[in-house]
Amino acid sequence: MKGVVQEIKRDIVRLVDANPTERLSIEDDLSTDLEGMTNLGYYIFGIRRVIPGFANGQSSLVMMVTLYVSHSRSPKLVKDKEKMVIPALLAEVARRAEPLST
Repeated sequence: MKGVVQEIKRDIVRLVDANPTERLSIEDDLSTDLEGMTNLGYYIFGIRRVIPGFANGQSSLVMMVTLYVSHSRSPKLVKDKEKMVIPALLAEVARRAEPLST
Protein backbone atom coordinates (compact mmCIF):
# COMPACT_ATOMS: atom_id res chain seq x y z
CA MET A 1 0.00 0.00 0.00
CA LYS A 2 2.77 2.42 0.93
CA GLY A 3 4.46 1.84 -2.43
CA VAL A 4 1.28 2.63 -4.35
CA VAL A 5 0.81 5.89 -2.44
CA GLN A 6 4.44 6.85 -3.17
CA GLU A 7 3.91 6.10 -6.87
CA ILE A 8 0.78 8.28 -6.91
CA LYS A 9 2.67 11.17 -5.27
CA ARG A 10 5.52 10.79 -7.77
CA ASP A 11 3.12 10.78 -10.73
CA ILE A 12 1.25 13.84 -9.48
CA VAL A 13 4.54 15.77 -9.23
CA ARG A 14 5.51 14.62 -12.75
CA LEU A 15 2.21 15.97 -14.12
CA VAL A 16 3.17 19.56 -13.34
CA ASP A 17 5.90 19.84 -15.98
CA ALA A 18 4.69 17.19 -18.42
CA ASN A 19 4.03 17.89 -22.08
CA PRO A 20 0.70 16.62 -23.51
CA THR A 21 2.13 13.23 -24.59
CA GLU A 22 3.82 12.64 -21.23
CA ARG A 23 0.61 13.70 -19.47
CA LEU A 24 -1.36 10.93 -21.17
CA SER A 25 1.22 8.36 -20.10
CA ILE A 26 1.28 9.64 -16.50
CA GLU A 27 -2.52 9.75 -16.32
CA ASP A 28 -2.61 6.16 -17.58
CA ASP A 29 -0.15 5.13 -14.83
CA LEU A 30 -2.25 6.94 -12.23
CA SER A 31 -5.44 5.27 -13.47
CA THR A 32 -3.81 1.84 -13.19
CA ASP A 33 -2.59 2.58 -9.63
CA LEU A 34 -5.99 3.90 -8.55
CA GLU A 35 -7.81 0.93 -10.08
CA GLY A 36 -5.48 -1.42 -8.18
CA MET A 37 -6.24 0.37 -4.92
CA THR A 38 -9.98 0.26 -5.57
CA ASN A 39 -9.77 -3.47 -6.27
CA LEU A 40 -8.19 -3.89 -2.82
CA GLY A 41 -10.98 -1.83 -1.24
CA TYR A 42 -9.04 1.43 -0.79
CA TYR A 43 -10.20 4.85 -1.87
CA ILE A 44 -8.41 8.16 -2.20
CA PHE A 45 -10.09 11.39 -1.19
CA GLY A 46 -8.64 14.83 -1.82
CA ILE A 47 -9.14 18.41 -0.83
CA ARG A 48 -7.80 21.09 -3.16
CA ARG A 49 -7.38 24.65 -1.99
CA VAL A 50 -5.35 27.79 -2.62
CA ILE A 51 -3.19 29.06 0.23
CA PRO A 52 -0.89 32.07 0.56
CA GLY A 53 2.78 31.34 -0.01
CA PHE A 54 5.97 33.33 0.49
CA ALA A 55 9.26 32.66 -1.32
CA ASN A 56 12.22 34.80 -2.38
CA GLY A 57 10.69 37.87 -0.76
CA GLN A 58 7.47 37.64 -2.76
CA SER A 59 4.04 36.49 -1.75
CA SER A 60 1.85 34.42 -4.03
CA LEU A 61 -1.04 31.98 -3.99
CA VAL A 62 -0.16 28.30 -4.08
CA MET A 63 -2.50 25.45 -4.96
CA MET A 64 -2.24 22.61 -2.46
CA VAL A 65 -3.87 19.20 -2.44
CA THR A 66 -4.19 16.99 0.62
CA LEU A 67 -4.87 13.31 -0.09
CA TYR A 68 -6.48 10.85 2.30
CA VAL A 69 -6.49 7.07 1.83
CA SER A 70 -9.22 5.02 3.48
CA HIS A 71 -10.44 1.45 3.28
CA SER A 72 -14.01 0.94 2.13
CA ARG A 73 -14.87 -0.66 5.50
CA SER A 74 -13.69 2.35 7.51
CA PRO A 75 -16.34 3.63 9.95
CA LYS A 76 -15.16 7.18 9.12
CA LEU A 77 -16.61 7.05 5.59
CA VAL A 78 -19.92 8.78 5.00
CA LYS A 79 -21.81 7.15 2.13
CA ASP A 80 -25.02 7.88 0.30
CA LYS A 81 -26.42 6.75 -3.06
CA GLU A 82 -24.41 9.21 -5.17
CA LYS A 83 -21.15 9.83 -3.33
CA MET A 84 -18.77 8.86 -0.57
CA VAL A 85 -16.87 11.36 1.60
CA ILE A 86 -14.46 11.27 4.50
CA PRO A 87 -14.69 14.06 7.09
CA ALA A 88 -11.41 15.95 7.39
CA LEU A 89 -10.15 19.05 9.17
CA LEU A 90 -7.43 20.93 7.32
CA ALA A 91 -4.37 21.90 9.36
CA GLU A 92 -4.74 25.62 8.66
CA VAL A 93 -8.37 25.53 9.77
CA ALA A 94 -7.51 23.56 12.92
CA ARG A 95 -4.92 26.19 13.93
CA ARG A 96 -7.54 28.96 13.69
CA ALA A 97 -10.23 27.01 15.51
CA GLU A 98 -11.15 28.16 18.99
CA PRO A 99 -10.84 25.58 21.80
CA LEU A 100 -14.11 23.98 22.79
CA SER A 101 -15.49 25.28 26.06
CA THR A 102 -16.65 22.77 28.65
